Amino acid sequence: MARSHMARRLHLRLRLRMLLTWALCWLAHVLVQAAATYQLQQSLEWEAPAAAAAPRDWYVVLVSIPVLHKVLPLKNLAEELLYRGYRVGFALPENCRHWVNDLENLEFISLGNIVGRGRATYSDLDELSTLGVYESYAATLRYYASFQRPMFTALLEDLEDDRPNLVVVDRYTFAGIDVAHALQLPYVINNPFLLLDMDSPPAYVPAPFSNFSMHTKSVLERCLNSYHRLRFRLTMVHAFRDINQVRSDHGLAPIDAKDHLFGHQLVLVNSIFGLDDARPMTPQFQMLGVLRSRQIHSAKKSLPDAVLTWLTTPPPSTSHADETAPPPPPVGTLKPVIFVTFHPDVPLSPDFLGVLIDGLEAVHARLMFKITLQQQAAFNLRSRERSSLFFVGEDIDEATVLASGQLALVITAGESQTVQESLSAGLPVLGVPFSAEQLESVNAIVRANAGLVLTGATFNERSVKHAVNTLLYNGSYRAAARRLGGILQLGGGSVRAADFVVSVMEDGATNLLPMKNLQLLYKTYLVDVYMVYGAILCGAAVILRTFVSVVCSVFQAPMPMLEPVDDNGTLATTTAGCAAFSHSAGTPSKGVAGGTATGNGIGLENGHPTAPAHSSKVAN
Repeated sequence: MARSHMARRLHLRLRLRMLLTWALCWLAHVLVQAAATYQLQQSLEWEAPAAAAAPRDWYVVLVSIPVLHKVLPLKNLAEELLYRGYRVGFALPENCRHWVNDLENLEFISLGNIVGRGRATYSDLDELSTLGVYESYAATLRYYASFQRPMFTALLEDLEDDRPNLVVVDRYTFAGIDVAHALQLPYVINNPFLLLDMDSPPAYVPAPFSNFSMHTKSVLERCLNSYHRLRFRLTMVHAFRDINQVRSDHGLAPIDAKDHLFGHQLVLVNSIFGLDDARPMTPQFQMLGVLRSRQIHSAKKSLPDAVLTWLTTPPPSTSHADETAPPPPPVGTLKPVIFVTFHPDVPLSPDFLGVLIDGLEAVHARLMFKITLQQQAAFNLRSRERSSLFFVGEDIDEATVLASGQLALVITAGESQTVQESLSAGLPVLGVPFSAEQLESVNAIVRANAGLVLTGATFNERSVKHAVNTLLYNGSYRAAARRLGGILQLGGGSVRAADFVVSVMEDGATNLLPMKNLQLLYKTYLVDVYMVYGAILCGAAVILRTFVSVVCSVFQAPMPMLEPVDDNGTLATTTAGCAAFSHSAGTPSKGVAGGTATGNGIGLENGHPTAPAHSSKVAN
């Protein structure tokens, strides 16, 4: 009777535990689904198109800091969007209006006259080597961030009065990102440079500014790669402290991770795998190559007559005094043309230009120099021999000259737009960088064997002459430049970028974003799944333990029960117990000392059971 009662209790406990286990699993499933649904609704609400206007009435605003190589890719994108009939605005400081005033029907949004604090580049080549690339990159980030506060108010007022359907923001234009967050505007990021870890690459990808090649890394370089990546990310953390302070002043939440900037937006990357190291990437990052102008194919026709005449007319022959240089071309043929171009934000000193031109004059080539009239006068360049030297001003478009088909080599500081335009024209590049950004851009083409670099420690007349002769007369550099140029153009450039911009305006960017950016962190790392698995395993363990207990209780033989003994050594049993005991013991027999004894050796004296003779007395 007692055994069946115990079995029923165990079965009841088993059923209750099973019910509790399944209830916990169901509750976890409901909570996970509710959280995922809420997160997806939030992301869809953020990514939805801003208005349901007709496609040609959609309004796109492009925003950039006043740095030329950041503006040029967006300018070419604006040209493509205008060609398709969309309404396009470009937000820039007033002092940069002349950079984009040649685009018809472009709406210029003036943000006032703004000048940044500090410089993006060093004024001396030796400073980059002395202070290091990470300090240089930190100074560049501080310069870019200095435009955040003065640009914010004017941009906010304009976009609040005339809300665009989409904002295209340069990667380093933090004011544009802040305004998009403040007004809840959908936006697209344009990255006019290499990726620089913005896609959170695997650990085996070389860190920014490490100058390691993924294909030739040694064991030591692989060990140091983590150190370089840590230093780069610490530099970013320090820069974002100031950025978050400005955001706090404007009532915006701080940026704690890269996903807060890029996680829910399409990123147009003006680079290719070949300059960047190949890696697995989500569709959120689109490698487009260089964003070029639609007019680039008619570049030669748009050059001034004076420039075309100089490019196509052989100069008078000169004596061949340098015996170490390759022999000059035959009389009547054109010497190779070297194009020297430095953007206005690169500080040029008289000593630097003197060394550069002296080294180039020892090479049997002609030199085209893009420089302002003020710099020509200040550096006394007009006094030099002019038969093989030609100056062009700021009114001549750099990309037009590069695409003319008359050049053999480009010398530049390493601005990304100039480097990519040169490679697209099949021209090798000699880089003389003044900042970490420029050095990283030049190192990328050096690793691809499409150019060379001269730093402060190696820059002199002799090294200039040697590097130029190597690039001019070693065909492997030109072949590598042509190969990279072909890949750059296969990226799609401005046309494909405009396709993505239109697609985001129509349908949002959710279809391009990885699910890990649209869901909670615990769901990305399957924490909820592991919790459900754990609950199931725990439930299974409880069920198994209960089942084993039931089986053991049914099939295990009963254990003999020890009855308590009083102080006199006699068993303290009840009358019913004695009766049961007597009945089970059978007919009693005479025991020792006048008592009776059972078959088990337990005596009965005066009706009370006694302990066996061999048992010891139990003390309290």
